[in-house]
Amino acid sequence: MEKAWWLWGLTLVTTVCAYPVVVLDDNALAVSDRQVTVNSFELKGDQVAPNFGLFDSTCAGRFGFSVATDSSAGNKSGLIAIGVPGRDAVLILEPKDGFSQGRLLADNWVVDVDLHSEDTKSCYQQKEYFGTAVALWNNWIAISSCFKGKVYLYEKSKDRTRWDSRGFIDSTVLDGWNREAEYGKRLHWFSKDGNLYLLVSAPNWYCRSRHKFLRGIFGNSQKRKRCGCVFIYKLIAQTYSWKLIQAIYPPQEWSIETSAGWISFGEAVVLWNEHYFAVGAPGSACWKFKESISQRRQSCGSVFMYHWNNERMNYLWEIQPHDIKGGDAFGSSLASLDPFSLAVGAPRQDCFDGNLPKSSCGGVYFIEVSRVDNIARGKLRRIQKYKPDIQLESFGLFGFALEASQDGNLLFVSAPGSWNERGSVFRLKRESDRFPWTESNLSFSRWLWKESSPFTNLGWQLRLLSDGHQYWLLASAPFAHFQQGSLYIVPFVE
Repeated sequence: MEKAWWLWGLTLVTTVCAYPVVVLDDNALAVSDRQVTVNSFELKGDQVAPNFGLFDSTCAGRFGFSVATDSSAGNKSGLIAIGVPGRDAVLILEPKDGFSQGRLLADNWVVDVDLHSEDTKSCYQQKEYFGTAVALWNNWIAISSCFKGKVYLYEKSKDRTRWDSRGFIDSTVLDGWNREAEYGKRLHWFSKDGNLYLLVSAPNWYCRSRHKFLRGIFGNSQKRKRCGCVFIYKLIAQTYSWKLIQAIYPPQEWSIETSAGWISFGEAVVLWNEHYFAVGAPGSACWKFKESISQRRQSCGSVFMYHWNNERMNYLWEIQPHDIKGGDAFGSSLASLDPFSLAVGAPRQDCFDGNLPKSSCGGVYFIEVSRVDNIARGKLRRIQKYKPDIQLESFGLFGFALEASQDGNLLFVSAPGSWNERGSVFRLKRESDRFPWTESNLSFSRWLWKESSPFTNLGWQLRLLSDGHQYWLLASAPFAHFQQGSLYIVPFVE
């Protein structure tokens, strides 16, 4: 009997290894005071970071609302930053090698530091939402507080024992700021010619009227609309100050004026091929369809392409989905796959089960060029919608978050609204980097899901780490455990 059980177990392990599907369990965390050891890889917000020494841990922290890994070349530091905006805090994890103190997490990371707002003293006073977005670059971290319109900067000390504050960037002094601007919703570091830059998006930033005559009569407040803006800052190393070098608004003037009332320029941003930036703008008007005014007033969403040159983003072109039935959220997420391919998420796109329409199933598009220099020319080889092998659910939001491996052969796609808002993560694998990202060259699998109560929203954020031999997928579920939140660290080997 014992031998039979042993053979059954061996068969199960072999099957799991052959088909790398991960089902996440509850109660994965063993806790002993502040020393935390992870048996599997669920980090529960109310246990890993109970209160940051601030206030009662029953506050809805939404641990994992934002997640960041080191975006410098090769993820050298291995740092992980986890935003907990419901408690105005950020948790930073550091690889344990060479460190003897801290809480051990998943056998690979220790808690390096808890950063938090000094102004927050209780759940009911919490209004800053410090940690709405986070971004890491080597020894730097940027943390946004959307409600206050600020981005806080910290630098790792030379002895690597603390994070030193390097001030903050204040957007409230700029024309167009409003409390709903979502300044800092997306943060993106990049380095060019030895200089460090920080890109900050504000998808609900006010745009003043484009009509100079009306501005002259009524002032800049006339006909304000939320259209979004992307700001680029440069680090002045001598003074640790940040210089605003460019503010980028949507380039299509009439697209904003004739839109259905909103456009979220800057909802997603990604660097493509070192010198090109793609900016997602859900809600932009359907300019491709000129048959009638009513069609042009519908919202499709767009991706705007820019070329970085001499410390400026120069506009190149705009692209939209194939038809106006694609939903209004094209451009909500972006991922650079390789020098020739770009993935675009459209999580509110409708789909059909036979003749039965389904709302907000979601979709993913692949934009492809044959040569890198064709990006500047706007010569696209194809734009193709990916059709998964399974029937997507209504309000599944497939394409809400995207994350790609550095070699461009793996793409993870989240659907946080699927399965009664439990959420799922899907994996697309390309056969070889010699093939383009088309359906015939891809394998598709539902790779990660959680068997628990609804409203977990697994896949809210996705990040991928690699040490050259092994991968770790980070998938957050900030609304799990009554909005305490969780982060899942899932190791796998290709």
